[in-house]
Amino acid sequence: MRRVLWSAVLSDKNRPRDFSEVNMKGLLLSSLLIIFAGIILPFGDACFTHQADIVFVVDSSFSIRPDEFQHQLAFIRAVIDAFTIGQNQIQVGVVSVGTDVEVNIKLSEFSNKSKLKYAVSQIRHLEGMTMTHTALNFVHTHMFEPSYGGRPWAKHQVILITDGIFQDTKPTLVEASDARSKGIEIFSVFIGQDVSLYEHVLESVSSQPTNQHLFKVDEYRALLGIQKALQSAACHISEPSDEDVIGGEESSECREHSADVVFLMDSSSSMWNPDFKKQISFVQEVIKGFDIGPDATRVGVVVYSDAPITLVDLSDKQTTNSIITMMNRAPHIIGRTNTPMAIRHARRKLLGHDNARPHVAHVLIILTDGQSDDLTETIAEAELARAEGIQIFAIGIGDKVVAQELIDMATKPSDKFVFHVSNFTGLSEIQQLVTAKTCDAATYIAQKSAEDKGAIEPICPKVPTDAIFIYDKTALNRQHHNFVINVISGVTEARSLNSEKLRFGVVRDAPREISSILPDIDLTNQWTKTDFKNELDPESKTAGIDVLFRKVRNRYFPRWDHNGHKRIVVLFLDSTLNNIWGANIEAIRLKRDFVHIVVVTLGKHVGVEQVNKMASEPHDSNIIDVPHVKEEYRREVADKLLSILCQ
Repeated sequence: MRRVLWSAVLSDKNRPRDFSEVNMKGLLLSSLLIIFAGIILPFGDACFTHQADIVFVVDSSFSIRPDEFQHQLAFIRAVIDAFTIGQNQIQVGVVSVGTDVEVNIKLSEFSNKSKLKYAVSQIRHLEGMTMTHTALNFVHTHMFEPSYGGRPWAKHQVILITDGIFQDTKPTLVEASDARSKGIEIFSVFIGQDVSLYEHVLESVSSQPTNQHLFKVDEYRALLGIQKALQSAACHISEPSDEDVIGGEESSECREHSADVVFLMDSSSSMWNPDFKKQISFVQEVIKGFDIGPDATRVGVVVYSDAPITLVDLSDKQTTNSIITMMNRAPHIIGRTNTPMAIRHARRKLLGHDNARPHVAHVLIILTDGQSDDLTETIAEAELARAEGIQIFAIGIGDKVVAQELIDMATKPSDKFVFHVSNFTGLSEIQQLVTAKTCDAATYIAQKSAEDKGAIEPICPKVPTDAIFIYDKTALNRQHHNFVINVISGVTEARSLNSEKLRFGVVRDAPREISSILPDIDLTNQWTKTDFKNELDPESKTAGIDVLFRKVRNRYFPRWDHNGHKRIVVLFLDSTLNNIWGANIEAIRLKRDFVHIVVVTLGKHVGVEQVNKMASEPHDSNIIDVPHVKEEYRREVADKLLSILCQ
């Protein structure tokens, strides 16, 4: 769902207007107000889970008569009525523009709708010229910044209501382009009958596709024609339904889909015991919104500081009351904020294959009141969890939380999976919201699973195939090792593969003789960081690929035992070879015996020449370069390997 930013800019034509023209503009704004009050407001509750920063840009120039200016303010108040205002839902800011720009309301200034609407009604008329480009510049450079209440994880949108004439067209187009380049979505609503004169300008200002971001109204009756489009723009919904989540209530559709949900509760030293109890109460209230049962939602709860402790395990026998009772005994274990260990514990012990149900949504809800002790490891563990299909919600509490860490931990898009409250008391305000969004995640996974089952059948390989994955586990660093594991898992779990015609194997142990005596390192100033590290542990960063190739050839693909199966070796490599000549010879022997070799390179420390000698031809399809071990590359590598298997 998307939030909408409404900006009313009624520019001066620098020409006199008669009363009928003034009256027409006032009536048009009044009609637009009525339409929004009558059309969007009934669907306001559909925006309950919508998280957006909305900035209104009010035309306060001398071309706007007092009654027209008041129409703008009334219109803004009516649109505000359509949304759920709150720190984790929609925030509204207002900027007035005449010759200068004036900030009337910052985004985080009001979380109470009534007070916000009253503040809007008190905005004064500045008068002056209509400097739309100045307003757009101020909005995209200031209004969405944290100092003005902007949230990095929320959607940022501008909706421009205009009669099409800007004081300076070219600068306006430049500023609109700059805003869009920052991810700000711009909607335009044109009011008037001369749309052909300004349509090309409005199309250039608005985001794409134009048919979803530019609305044209020339009279009262025409407003009804954009009813559905405006509803969609309000919260990015196609058609409202009686079964939608309304006011945070769990829909019947939510109860039809199962989920395994795990809460990670921060128990570090930075948290006072009364706040820890508020955290417990919050989780308990969220759980009460679930349908607990073996065929519905199961819940796990973990408290973490120096180490994680499972308080409630996922179980088919649990009930809401049993979970609440166990949580009442939760110990406050003070210590560090070891978030990565907690995520790893949840991923392996609770949401792993041995414990979690395979065909339901896996959801991890992380609560924290500060920065983790190891940011890099936290992000790495979160990436691994997401790679395994776990949906991660990140809830930050207080002013010590780092917004970027929440964004990096959570599933994308951030506006659906990141929350922040000012203090522990504020948790109660997002209880229904977290319940509703968890429901949304379960529904999405269920629908996606149904689509996958209906669309994908085991169709390949066409001929019997043996595929061996090889890597030197002692040479791969930890991040690369995790990446390789997830790629292999992604390939072997693909539903398109026919297990009757495909066998997999893994070779990863390359024993080598390591001298127990390491030579001293003489004093020198001729060294680099990498070289010196390699001298400290000379065997750790070279891969024994020759040993792995030889093991595959002798054990699985002997020359004298060709069973007619297609033979594939997939090599993962992130370092140099400790025996380049030997690896090349073994690769030649394998290819001579009709073994297809694919090389996946990780990082920047792999020699291009040695890879070219090992991989089968053509190199453009049998050498897969991975510059970074991120989720998008994992999926890309898995897809390419599946394509090779299915050839």
